[in-house]
Amino acid sequence: MDTLNIVEISLARELFYEIEKWCKNRDLMTTHYNHGWKPLSPNENILVNRDYTLNFCLQQTKIDNFNQGTGKTYYKIVRSGRPVTKYGRNNEEKNIKRLKDNTPSFDQMVYPIINEYQHQIRKIKRR
Repeated sequence: MDTLNIVEISLARELFYEIEKWCKNRDLMTTHYNHGWKPLSPNENILVNRDYTLNFCLQQTKIDNFNQGTGKTYYKIVRSGRPVTKYGRNNEEKNIKRLKDNTPSFDQMVYPIINEYQHQIRKIKRR
């Protein structure tokens, strides 16, 4: 399957946390952003958390509805990495080389997901 035109994959919670754990165990994360709660509509707020590697991002998006007291969280792997920042994680020279050598590309990450975990894919967004 051609993965070059895939921008992001929405995943089941279990698979997302498995990928996140795999990345953290290998110390592949470069930066983390919590964008804080923002209004989405008159009754809803949105919170976006992103953990970046050099080649891809693990994103959690939570939407809460005030009137109904309900919320939903979406889990994605996104084709967008971030370099190591001066004050980010793994910012020493030896870690930067290790990250470049050991961080899989987005395509290397999603190919097994598409082939082996289809039942845990919610949606594939293409260009």
